[in-house]
Amino acid sequence: MIGRLRAALTDALGAEALAAAEARGRDLDRETAIARLDPAGFEPGEPAVAQVIPLAQARRR
Repeated sequence: MIGRLRAALTDALGAEALAAAEARGRDLDRETAIARLDPAGFEPGEPAVAQVIPLAQARRR
């Protein structure tokens, strides 16, 4: 599951953008990171997130 999600994110964002996003995520404090998990907190211009999250949720079902 994680491998498929990572592959989907890499395809959607590109390897460099995914690495940059992961680095930004690691730099967040705990409370800010939790707030970012709320879909209402996604930044405009992050369409890849909107495409990948439902894919991951569908695979869980």
